[in-house]
Amino acid sequence: MPKKNSKYSIDLESVRRLWLHRQGLANPRERKLTKKTFVEHLECTGALQMDTINVVDRAHYLTLWSRFGVYNRSLPDQWIYLDRVAYEYWGHVSSILPASRLPLSRRAMLEYKYKDIYWGRPEPSQTSVRRVLRRLRSEGPLESGDFEKSPGGSGWWSWKEDKYTLEFLWSKGEVAISGRRHFRRVYDLAERVYPSGRTATTAEYEDSWLLTGLSGNGIASEKHLDNYITAPRLPAPDRRKVIARNIKVGRVVEVEVKGLDGTFYALPEHLEGLGRIPQPRGTTLICPFDSFLWQRRRAKDLLNFHYRIETTRLRQSESSDTT
Repeated sequence: MPKKNSKYSIDLESVRRLWLHRQGLANPRERKLTKKTFVEHLECTGALQMDTINVVDRAHYLTLWSRFGVYNRSLPDQWIYLDRVAYEYWGHVSSILPASRLPLSRRAMLEYKYKDIYWGRPEPSQTSVRRVLRRLRSEGPLESGDFEKSPGGSGWWSWKEDKYTLEFLWSKGEVAISGRRHFRRVYDLAERVYPSGRTATTAEYEDSWLLTGLSGNGIASEKHLDNYITAPRLPAPDRRKVIARNIKVGRVVEVEVKGLDGTFYALPEHLEGLGRIPQPRGTTLICPFDSFLWQRRRAKDLLNFHYRIETTRLRQSESSDTT
């Protein structure tokens, strides 16, 4: 163990190995997907991203396949929407989160409710809010498409606004996603979906940015953790305060990575078990929205992998040819 206020010194290969281990990618398809391993994956990485793009498969299904191999596709939906071991809310972006994170999400809902953090977008009209809540209260779970012909509404904007209102109320915690039908969200009143429970303190909520990021990544710099979890989304000065606070109480330690500049951070228990992590083996297919690739700068720094989904750039030579 290093002396107080000194840093651990870790080689880059160990950092990579711990990263793969925390992401469940060190030995892909070695374990089967069960309710237990599903929850363990969510707890470890923090969230499972959902996305509307569907090429090989939906992002969350493919992310699970990358780690567990072939599984019954109906099981994750059952565990999320029937067994309630997980739920949908903001995590990295729109994500599946473990039920244990609900107190933190409740704090995020308060942020949306009382602070102007809805991406600068205007609030929906109170007429639309009342209409949406009234229909959910009287009719039960509804898809956003069910609001295309909202009673009392007229014209294109009435249904478009109601769909916007649903997401707004979901962010504020007044409605929840109770299920999916052909990947379309099914909304219901939040009290019918979320169990009662505590709300995390502001400090707990802020700390979750750091602690969740280190849980999923192992050893990481502040920049590597930026946007790994976006609820909370902290400005740089606040991130540094959170790091200093957690170092002071011993939850987090500083790490020097041989061959890389800057200070890195880790949870002490991860470093203590570093020597017991087996060498990675096997290959797998990674979804573009996999948590392993949420922070592309990290992929560049640790793997020299300059990852982009798509870029559009006109080369100078091509530009010159047109003149």
